[in-house]
Amino acid sequence: GGPGGATAPPQAGGSGAATSSGGGTGPGAGPGLGGGTGPGDGTGSSDTSPPDTLLADAGPSGLINSKAATFSFTASEAGSRFECRVDNGAWATCSTPTHYTDLPDGEHSFNVRAADHAGNIDPTPASRIWTVDTTAPDTEIKSGPTGRVLQAPVELTFGSNEGASTFQCSIDGAEFGACTSPLTVQQPDLGRHNFRVRAVDAAGNTDQSPSLRSWASVVARIDLCGTATGDRRLTPDEAHVYVVTCTYSIAPGAILRIDPGTII
Repeated sequence: GGPGGATAPPQAGGSGAATSSGGGTGPGAGPGLGGGTGPGDGTGSSDTSPPDTLLADAGPSGLINSKAATFSFTASEAGSRFECRVDNGAWATCSTPTHYTDLPDGEHSFNVRAADHAGNIDPTPASRIWTVDTTAPDTEIKSGPTGRVLQAPVELTFGSNEGASTFQCSIDGAEFGACTSPLTVQQPDLGRHNFRVRAVDAAGNTDQSPSLRSWASVVARIDLCGTATGDRRLTPDEAHVYVVTCTYSIAPGAILRIDPGTII
Protein backbone atom coordinates (compact mmCIF):
# COMPACT_ATOMS: atom_id res chain seq x y z
CA GLY A 1 0.00 0.00 0.00
CA GLY A 2 2.72 2.56 -0.68
CA PRO A 3 1.06 5.94 -1.32
CA GLY A 4 1.15 7.11 -4.86
CA GLY A 5 1.51 10.68 -6.00
CA ALA A 6 -1.17 13.16 -5.06
CA THR A 7 -4.09 13.11 -7.48
CA ALA A 8 -6.28 15.94 -8.64
CA PRO A 9 -7.30 18.11 -5.67
CA PRO A 10 -10.61 17.10 -4.09
CA GLN A 11 -13.35 19.66 -4.41
CA ALA A 12 -15.97 20.08 -1.69
CA GLY A 13 -19.15 18.39 -2.84
CA GLY A 14 -17.72 17.44 -6.23
CA SER A 15 -18.67 14.14 -7.86
CA GLY A 16 -16.07 11.43 -7.40
CA ALA A 17 -13.83 13.65 -5.28
CA ALA A 18 -13.46 14.44 -1.61
CA THR A 19 -16.50 15.99 -0.01
CA SER A 20 -16.54 18.30 2.97
CA SER A 21 -18.98 19.33 5.67
CA GLY A 22 -18.90 21.84 8.48
CA GLY A 23 -21.47 24.46 7.68
CA GLY A 24 -19.67 26.09 4.75
CA THR A 25 -21.60 27.12 1.67
CA GLY A 26 -18.65 26.92 -0.72
CA PRO A 27 -16.97 29.59 -2.83
CA GLY A 28 -19.22 31.97 -4.61
CA ALA A 29 -22.16 31.32 -2.28
CA GLY A 30 -21.94 34.73 -0.63
CA PRO A 31 -19.59 37.58 0.20
CA GLY A 32 -15.92 36.68 0.56
CA LEU A 33 -13.97 37.08 3.74
CA GLY A 34 -13.16 40.65 2.82
CA GLY A 35 -16.80 41.73 3.03
CA GLY A 36 -16.51 43.42 6.43
CA THR A 37 -16.72 47.06 7.43
CA GLY A 38 -13.08 47.91 6.82
CA PRO A 39 -11.40 51.35 6.56
CA GLY A 40 -12.95 53.73 4.16
CA ASP A 41 -16.49 52.35 4.46
CA GLY A 42 -17.69 55.43 6.29
CA THR A 43 -17.99 53.79 9.69
CA GLY A 44 -14.78 55.20 11.06
CA SER A 45 -13.25 51.79 11.63
CA SER A 46 -9.45 51.85 12.01
CA ASP A 47 -8.81 48.08 12.45
CA THR A 48 -6.13 47.09 9.95
CA SER A 49 -4.62 44.15 11.86
CA PRO A 50 -5.54 40.69 10.51
CA PRO A 51 -6.37 37.89 12.93
CA ASP A 52 -4.17 34.87 13.49
CA THR A 53 -5.61 31.47 12.51
CA LEU A 54 -4.89 28.58 14.89
CA LEU A 55 -5.24 24.94 13.83
CA ALA A 56 -5.86 22.43 16.65
CA ASP A 57 -3.39 19.59 17.13
CA ALA A 58 -6.17 17.06 16.53
CA GLY A 59 -6.58 15.93 12.94
CA PRO A 60 -4.54 13.91 10.48
CA SER A 61 -0.80 14.31 10.16
CA GLY A 62 2.01 12.18 8.80
CA LEU A 63 0.94 8.85 7.27
CA ILE A 64 -2.61 7.59 7.89
CA ASN A 65 -4.83 4.82 6.47
CA SER A 66 -8.10 6.74 6.44
CA LYS A 67 -9.75 8.59 3.56
CA ALA A 68 -11.51 10.92 6.03
CA ALA A 69 -10.12 14.01 7.75
CA THR A 70 -11.53 16.38 10.38
CA PHE A 71 -9.98 19.70 11.37
CA SER A 72 -10.79 22.14 14.18
CA PHE A 73 -9.55 25.71 14.28
CA THR A 74 -9.94 29.07 16.01
CA ALA A 75 -8.91 32.66 15.47
CA SER A 76 -7.22 35.20 17.72
CA GLU A 77 -10.21 37.56 17.26
CA ALA A 78 -13.64 36.48 18.44
CA GLY A 79 -16.35 36.40 15.80
CA SER A 80 -13.94 35.80 12.91
CA ARG A 81 -15.13 33.95 9.84
CA PHE A 82 -13.15 31.22 8.04
CA GLU A 83 -12.31 29.86 4.62
CA CYS A 84 -10.78 26.43 3.99
CA ARG A 85 -9.29 24.53 1.09
CA VAL A 86 -7.78 21.10 0.48
CA ASP A 87 -4.77 20.71 -1.80
CA ASN A 88 -4.99 23.32 -4.57
CA GLY A 89 -8.76 23.64 -4.50
CA ALA A 90 -10.63 26.92 -4.30
CA TRP A 91 -11.16 28.64 -0.97
CA ALA A 92 -14.61 27.91 0.45
CA THR A 93 -16.47 29.27 3.48
CA CYS A 94 -16.20 26.78 6.37
CA SER A 95 -16.80 26.41 10.08
CA THR A 96 -15.12 24.40 12.80
CA PRO A 97 -14.95 21.48 12.86
CA THR A 98 -14.87 20.82 9.11
CA HIS A 99 -14.89 17.31 7.66
CA TYR A 100 -13.59 15.76 4.43
CA THR A 101 -14.27 12.28 3.06
CA ASP A 102 -13.27 10.14 0.06
CA LEU A 103 -9.75 11.53 -0.09
CA PRO A 104 -7.64 9.55 -2.57
CA ASP A 105 -4.35 7.91 -1.62
CA GLY A 106 -1.44 10.33 -1.76
CA GLU A 107 -0.22 13.52 -0.13
CA HIS A 108 -2.73 16.19 0.86
CA SER A 109 -2.66 19.68 2.34
CA PHE A 110 -5.28 21.58 4.33
CA ASN A 111 -5.30 25.38 4.73
CA VAL A 112 -7.62 27.60 6.75
CA ARG A 113 -7.62 31.38 7.08
CA ALA A 114 -9.63 33.73 9.28
CA ALA A 115 -11.07 37.19 8.60
CA ASP A 116 -12.22 39.61 11.28
CA HIS A 117 -15.25 41.94 11.31
CA ALA A 118 -13.20 44.68 9.66
CA GLY A 119 -12.51 42.41 6.69
CA ASN A 120 -8.82 41.83 7.46
CA ILE A 121 -7.75 38.40 6.19
CA ASP A 122 -4.97 36.36 7.79
CA PRO A 123 -2.17 36.46 5.13
CA THR A 124 -0.53 33.33 6.62
CA PRO A 125 -3.18 30.57 6.71
CA ALA A 126 -2.75 27.71 9.14
CA SER A 127 -1.84 24.53 7.28
CA ARG A 128 -1.41 20.79 7.70
CA ILE A 129 0.18 18.22 5.37
CA TRP A 130 -0.52 14.48 5.58
CA THR A 131 -0.46 11.37 3.39
CA VAL A 132 -3.29 8.89 2.86
CA ASP A 133 -2.36 5.23 2.30
CA THR A 134 -5.23 2.74 2.31
CA THR A 135 -3.60 0.00 0.21
CA ALA A 136 -2.50 -3.13 2.06
CA PRO A 137 0.94 -4.60 1.37
CA ASP A 138 1.60 -7.97 -0.29
CA THR A 139 3.43 -10.67 1.69
CA GLU A 140 5.79 -13.24 0.18
CA ILE A 141 7.41 -16.31 1.75
CA LYS A 142 10.82 -16.44 0.12
CA SER A 143 12.14 -19.71 1.50
CA GLY A 144 11.25 -22.51 3.88
CA PRO A 145 10.47 -26.23 4.07
CA THR A 146 8.11 -27.93 1.63
CA GLY A 147 6.86 -31.48 1.28
CA ARG A 148 8.23 -33.99 3.81
CA VAL A 149 11.40 -33.07 5.68
CA LEU A 150 13.21 -34.87 8.47
CA GLN A 151 12.23 -33.58 11.89
CA ALA A 152 14.67 -30.79 12.75
CA PRO A 153 14.62 -27.00 13.22
CA VAL A 154 13.31 -25.26 10.10
CA GLU A 155 13.89 -21.70 8.93
CA LEU A 156 11.47 -19.53 6.98
CA THR A 157 12.22 -16.19 5.35
CA PHE A 158 9.65 -13.70 4.14
CA GLY A 159 9.23 -10.15 2.95
CA SER A 160 6.84 -7.55 1.60
CA ASN A 161 6.55 -5.25 -1.38
CA GLU A 162 6.73 -2.35 1.11
CA GLY A 163 10.12 -1.95 2.73
CA ALA A 164 8.90 -0.43 6.01
CA SER A 165 6.49 -3.29 6.76
CA THR A 166 6.41 -5.31 9.96
CA PHE A 167 5.14 -8.90 10.12
CA GLN A 168 2.76 -11.14 12.04
CA CYS A 169 3.07 -14.93 11.97
CA SER A 170 0.89 -17.92 12.85
CA ILE A 171 1.85 -21.60 13.07
CA ASP A 172 -0.76 -24.35 12.94
CA GLY A 173 -3.72 -22.04 13.48
CA ALA A 174 -2.38 -20.14 16.49
CA GLU A 175 -3.12 -16.45 16.93
CA PHE A 176 -1.01 -14.13 14.79
CA GLY A 177 1.88 -12.53 16.67
CA ALA A 178 4.77 -10.22 15.85
CA CYS A 179 7.68 -11.91 14.09
CA THR A 180 10.76 -11.10 12.04
CA SER A 181 12.51 -12.75 9.12
CA PRO A 182 14.21 -15.20 9.25
CA LEU A 183 12.02 -17.19 11.63
CA THR A 184 13.25 -20.51 13.05
CA VAL A 185 10.88 -23.18 14.35
CA GLN A 186 13.14 -25.02 16.77
CA GLN A 187 11.18 -28.18 17.65
CA PRO A 188 8.37 -28.89 15.17
CA ASP A 189 6.23 -31.85 16.18
CA LEU A 190 5.90 -34.83 13.89
CA GLY A 191 3.22 -34.29 11.29
CA ARG A 192 1.90 -31.62 8.97
CA HIS A 193 2.41 -27.92 9.71
CA ASN A 194 0.98 -24.72 8.28
CA PHE A 195 2.86 -21.43 8.54
CA ARG A 196 1.15 -18.15 7.70
CA VAL A 197 2.63 -14.66 7.64
CA ARG A 198 1.09 -11.27 6.89
CA ALA A 199 2.68 -7.86 6.45
CA VAL A 200 1.57 -4.62 8.12
CA ASP A 201 2.72 -1.43 6.40
CA ALA A 202 3.78 1.85 7.96
CA ALA A 203 0.23 3.24 7.72
CA GLY A 204 -1.20 0.25 9.60
CA ASN A 205 -2.74 -1.56 6.61
CA THR A 206 -2.66 -5.35 7.07
CA ASP A 207 -2.40 -7.90 4.26
CA GLN A 208 -5.77 -9.67 4.31
CA SER A 209 -4.47 -12.71 2.40
CA PRO A 210 -1.51 -14.04 4.43
CA SER A 211 1.13 -16.06 2.61
CA LEU A 212 1.05 -19.82 3.42
CA ARG A 213 3.75 -22.48 3.54
CA SER A 214 2.96 -26.12 4.46
CA TRP A 215 5.27 -29.03 5.19
CA ALA A 216 5.44 -32.28 7.16
CA SER A 217 8.10 -33.02 9.76
CA VAL A 218 8.88 -36.76 9.63
CA VAL A 219 11.36 -39.30 10.95
CA ALA A 220 13.07 -41.91 8.80
CA ARG A 221 11.20 -44.81 10.42
CA ILE A 222 8.81 -45.69 13.21
CA ASP A 223 8.91 -49.20 14.67
CA LEU A 224 5.63 -50.95 15.42
CA CYS A 225 5.67 -53.54 18.18
CA GLY A 226 3.27 -54.60 20.94
CA THR A 227 -0.33 -53.53 21.38
CA ALA A 228 -1.97 -50.25 20.53
CA THR A 229 -4.31 -49.61 23.47
CA GLY A 230 -6.06 -46.66 21.81
CA ASP A 231 -6.83 -45.44 18.33
CA ARG A 232 -3.74 -45.15 16.14
CA ARG A 233 -3.16 -43.43 12.83
CA LEU A 234 -0.30 -44.25 10.52
CA THR A 235 0.47 -41.42 8.08
CA PRO A 236 3.29 -40.61 5.67
CA ASP A 237 3.36 -37.16 7.28
CA GLU A 238 5.12 -38.63 10.36
CA ALA A 239 7.50 -41.28 8.98
CA HIS A 240 9.02 -42.33 5.69
CA VAL A 241 8.37 -45.94 6.64
CA TYR A 242 6.75 -47.93 9.45
CA VAL A 243 8.54 -51.18 10.37
CA VAL A 244 6.79 -54.02 12.19
CA THR A 245 9.57 -55.37 14.41
CA CYS A 246 7.40 -57.83 16.36
CA THR A 247 3.80 -58.81 16.76
CA TYR A 248 1.69 -55.67 16.58
CA SER A 249 -1.95 -55.76 17.63
CA ILE A 250 -4.81 -53.41 18.30
CA ALA A 251 -6.70 -53.58 21.58
CA PRO A 252 -10.42 -54.35 21.42
CA GLY A 253 -12.40 -51.25 20.57
CA ALA A 254 -9.35 -49.39 19.25
CA ILE A 255 -9.14 -48.33 15.61
CA LEU A 256 -6.05 -48.39 13.42
CA ARG A 257 -6.13 -45.93 10.50
CA ILE A 258 -3.61 -46.12 7.69
CA ASP A 259 -3.48 -43.07 5.41
CA PRO A 260 -2.87 -43.39 1.68
CA GLY A 261 0.83 -43.34 0.83
CA THR A 262 1.88 -44.93 4.12
CA ILE A 263 4.70 -47.45 3.72
CA ILE A 264 4.75 -50.40 6.14
